[in-house]
Amino acid sequence: KITSAPQMEDISFEAFVENEPITVIYSKMGWVRALKGHYDDVSDTKFKEGDEVAFAVKARTVDKVLFFATNGKCYTITGDKLPSGKGFGEPLRLMIDLPNDEEIVAVLPYQKEQKVLLAASNGKGFIVSTDAMTASTRGGKQMMTVGDKTKAMFCLAVDGDMVASIGTNKKLLVFPVSEIPEMQRG
Repeated sequence: KITSAPQMEDISFEAFVENEPITVIYSKMGWVRALKGHYDDVSDTKFKEGDEVAFAVKARTVDKVLFFATNGKCYTITGDKLPSGKGFGEPLRLMIDLPNDEEIVAVLPYQKEQKVLLAASNGKGFIVSTDAMTASTRGGKQMMTVGDKTKAMFCLAVDGDMVASIGTNKKLLVFPVSEIPEMQRG
């Protein structure tokens, strides 16, 4: 019996990625890699001479990993695209368009609708959702507007209802999270 061809379902590429635990390691010299499994202690991990761990984050191969830089941009790489933990990994600058004079200040796995506090070296900051931070290009997504003498310094998950901040004058300021504006970018 001859009939018409059956209707094919569209299957996304992400459906073929295995959902496995990984530990994303970013070194102070800018090298990134993903170790299979979740590790609390990565002190025995080998690095190039003079290099050491800057960030070690638990994620999954299907997760998006957010890299926040001093230029106020957020870069996104999925866990399956990160180099394996064998060897020293690869320089992150080969995967994203991060200028040479900028550094990564935070690495965090994407969690839907998680609130994050962004702060700059001039003391200004705001709260943004991780949904607004994900970028779809190598160039990243501009989250914070920074000037010549101002750099983005912090990207911290909002956990609790108070913020404690220590300034360069060695004074501590504690205030409620509700006083911080919530914006898409700023």
